Amino acid sequence: MNTLPSNIPNVLQPLLLVALFIAGTASAETRDVHKDLLYPEKCLECHTEKPASNPGEICTGKKSAPIKNNVTEMCTSCHDYGDRSHPTDVEVDFNVPGDLPIMNGRITCVTCHYPHANCESEHRFISVSILENIFSGGGKYKTYFLRRSNAHGELCLACHNY
Repeated sequence: MNTLPSNIPNVLQPLLLVALFIAGTASAETRDVHKDLLYPEKCLECHTEKPASNPGEICTGKKSAPIKNNVTEMCTSCHDYGDRSHPTDVEVDFNVPGDLPIMNGRITCVTCHYPHANCESEHRFISVSILENIFSGGGKYKTYFLRRSNAHGELCLACHNY
């Protein structure tokens, strides 16, 4: 089904669709989907207690506070758990690096993702296509809130030593 106005010549419609897709992708780069996590009143949605902070200080997640027990349920209340997702709530029987936290001996979403991280970086966190590189929003790349860069598989290889 064609959703473009009928006055656009057929030969130009595919080009326009590609341009609209690229523009939508570029604008998504600047959206911080976790911006609500900056507000202290949101802390208890994920944490069992409010992190300690100074009066008037906005929570940045840098202060430690226990998170709710079922991280997967917490994350999937907003995010789809798709086919491309790494399995979570999986018990591990090997050493996981200290910067990749596990809960009760299990890998969770927050093992690899840090929801309080910046949504953009000057450095690539994943490998990107040529188009993504060209339309990266002024040299900024999505971090996917990863705890480590995975542009060359280094996050995966922290646990999966092939």
